[in-house]
Amino acid sequence: MQADFLFELGTEELPTDSVKQLAKAMCNDLCNNFNKLNLRYKNASSFSTPRRLAVKIEGLDCFTPKTSTLHWGPTKSIAFDSSNLPTKAGEAFAKKFNIDTKNLHEFLKSDGDKEKLLFEGISEQIDITTLFQELIQSTLSKLPMPKKMRWGAHKDYFVRPVKWAVLIFNNQVCEINLFGLKTANVTKGHRFHSDKELIIKSPDSYESQLLSNKVIANFDKRQDEIVRQIKELETQSGLRADIDENLLTEVTALCEWPIAIIGNFKEEYLTVPSEALISSMQEHQKFFHLIDTNGNLTSSFITISNIKSKDANVVKTGNERVVNSRLADAAFFYSKDISQSLASRRTKLKEVIFQEKLGSLFDKTERLKTLARYLCEYTGADIDAAVKASELCKVDLVTDMVNEFPSLQGVMGGYYAKHDGESDSVSNSIAEHYLPSFSGDKLPKSNIAITISLADKLDTVFGIFSTGAKPSGSKDPFGLRRSSLAILRLLIERNIDLDLKEIIDFYQTHVADKKLEAKETPSTIIAYILDRIEGWFKDQGIKTEIFLSVKSMSLSNPLDIDARVRAVNAFAKNKNAVQLAQLFKRVSNILDKNSSLSLPKSVDTKILSDKHEIRLSESLTALEIENKKLLNARKYKEVLNNLLVLKDQIDRFFDNVMVDSKDIDLKINRLTLLKKLKTLFSSTADLTFLAGEKG
Repeated sequence: MQADFLFELGTEELPTDSVKQLAKAMCNDLCNNFNKLNLRYKNASSFSTPRRLAVKIEGLDCFTPKTSTLHWGPTKSIAFDSSNLPTKAGEAFAKKFNIDTKNLHEFLKSDGDKEKLLFEGISEQIDITTLFQELIQSTLSKLPMPKKMRWGAHKDYFVRPVKWAVLIFNNQVCEINLFGLKTANVTKGHRFHSDKELIIKSPDSYESQLLSNKVIANFDKRQDEIVRQIKELETQSGLRADIDENLLTEVTALCEWPIAIIGNFKEEYLTVPSEALISSMQEHQKFFHLIDTNGNLTSSFITISNIKSKDANVVKTGNERVVNSRLADAAFFYSKDISQSLASRRTKLKEVIFQEKLGSLFDKTERLKTLARYLCEYTGADIDAAVKASELCKVDLVTDMVNEFPSLQGVMGGYYAKHDGESDSVSNSIAEHYLPSFSGDKLPKSNIAITISLADKLDTVFGIFSTGAKPSGSKDPFGLRRSSLAILRLLIERNIDLDLKEIIDFYQTHVADKKLEAKETPSTIIAYILDRIEGWFKDQGIKTEIFLSVKSMSLSNPLDIDARVRAVNAFAKNKNAVQLAQLFKRVSNILDKNSSLSLPKSVDTKILSDKHEIRLSESLTALEIENKKLLNARKYKEVLNNLLVLKDQIDRFFDNVMVDSKDIDLKINRLTLLKKLKTLFSSTADLTFLAGEKG
C-alpha cells in the first residue's frame, strides 16, 4: 500500500540565502532516510517561501518491507553427535533462535559444500507513521544552518522560531512533537492577503490551496513568475532588465506572491558611475536595473513587491522615494571622493592594517611596486605604468564610496584614477587588478593589469605563508586558495613563462621583511599553490592519473606543467598508449628489482649481441637526439608521439632477449639499456600512471 506524505514547517522570516537550500536539503535527507528503510516512492518535491519549508513525497510505502536474514550455524557433524542427538553447539543454536531441539534436524541445509544448521529470520513490517518522529527529527538536526537560535522556553534550536508544523500521510494527520508543537493539518496563507488558518485537505491539494491563498509555494515556479512579469514590463517600457542570478534568487526568497513594479529615479544621478548606482539598487533595495538598446544604464528600475496593492502607484512612489534617497548618498560620496586625488590619499593606507606582521596596505603597495618591476620582464608590461598602478591600486579602499559599497573596490579606483588624469592603462589596471576574484571569473585584459593582479596575489600568498598564518581546515581568512588558483590561471591562460621557485626566491631576497623568519619552505608554498591546479584540470575533464603523471615530476613552472598535462592527455587517447605505458611499467619494475646494482652511464654497444637489443639501442640513441630538441621547445606532444614507434621494438626485445642473463656483464649492459629507455620515457611525465595503479 502506498500513500502521499506532506511535511511543512512554518517559521518566522527565514534568511534569504537559506530558503531554497534548506528545503532541498530537508527533502533529500528525508528521501535518504526512506531509502535506507527500502521504502519506495514515486516522486519527491520541496517547497519554500520566506516563512515555510515543506516536502511532499508521492506514492510512499505505508509499511517497511519484510526482510529475510540467513543465520548459518555449525555443521551437522558439530551440531549432532554420533547418536544423531543435538550437541551443546546444536542446543546453543536452538536456544538462540527459540527452536525446539526435537525439530532441530529440520533446520539442516546445504551451503553448497556441507550441511549446516540454518535459521531464516523474517522481520515484521513496520507502520512508517510510527517512525516519523525519529526520522523527521533526524533530518531537521542535519539541516545546513550556519547559525541556530532558541526561543521561548524551548531547548530546541532552529534557524528561526517555528510557528506551526504540518504532517499528513495517507490523508490523515500524524501527530508528532516538534519544537514544543504538535503537528497538525493547519498552515497559513499570505501574511497580508490571507493570514488565517488554512486546513490542508491532503498532500495533493497543498500547493493549490496555498495558491488560492496568495502563496506560490514552489520556489522555482515563483522565480519563473518573477521573470515572466519582468519580461512583460520590458516589453511595455522598451528597455531590458539586466537580471543578476544571485539577486533573482534573493528576491524570490523574499516573497510569496511577487508583483513586479517599474519605477524611475532622478536622471541627474546618471552622472555617477553606473556600477555605484547598480550596487546601491541591488544591495540596498533589491532592484533590477534597466538598460537601453545600447546597453547603457537608464533611470528606470523594477522592484518586486510581496503584496498586490489596491493602488500600485503608492508602492511605486514609495520605492522611488527610497531609491532617490539612496542614490543621493551615492552621488554625495562620489562628489566628495573626486574632490581629492588618489595620489594625495595614498598615505591614508598607512592607517589600514593588511596583516599584523605584514603591516599596512601602504606597505603592501610598496611590495607590489618591487614585484611589479620584476614581473614586467615576464608579462611585457610597461614598468613605469605598472609601478604607478601598484602605488594607487588600493587607495580607493579609503574612499567613502568603497566604504559604503565594498564590492566596488577596484572599480571605483579605476574611475577616480581616470578623473585624476591617469592614463587609461593605469586606470583600467586599477579597476581590473582584483580579477579573477572567484572560480570561473574573467581575467584582466592588459599586460599591466595582469602584472598588478599577479603581484597582488603572489604577495598575499607568499606574505601570509611567511607569517605562519597559512590556512587550516576550512578556515582561509585571506583567501589563499582563491589567490593560488588565480595565480595559476593568470600564468597559464596568459602564457606567462614564470617558475614559482624563481619568483619565491626573488620575493624572499628583495621583497620580504628581513625581520620575519620564513615560517614555510619554498617547496611547501609551491606545493600549496599547485594543489589547486588538480581540481582545475578535473573541471576540464582531465583524469586524475594524467595530472599525477606530471605532478610526480616535481615541477614548479605552471605553464610547463599545463603543457605536459595536455600532451599526456592527448597521448592517452591513442589506442597504443596504455600498452606502451604497461611496457614502461615493466621496465621500471625490472630496474627497481635490480636497484642494488651499480649501472654505468652509457650502454656498451660492443657487447650487444642480439639483433633486437641492437635495434632498440640504435633507435633510443636517435630518438634521444630528436626528443632533446623537442623538449627544449616544450613540444611534449611530439615527444610522446615519438615514443609510440618504440612499442613494437620493446615487445620484440622482451620476447627475444633475456635481461636476467647469467653473464653479469651482459645483464648490466641490458639493464643500462633499459635505464636509458626509462629516462627517455620519463622526460615528459611518469607514464606508469597510465598503466593502472602505480606499482
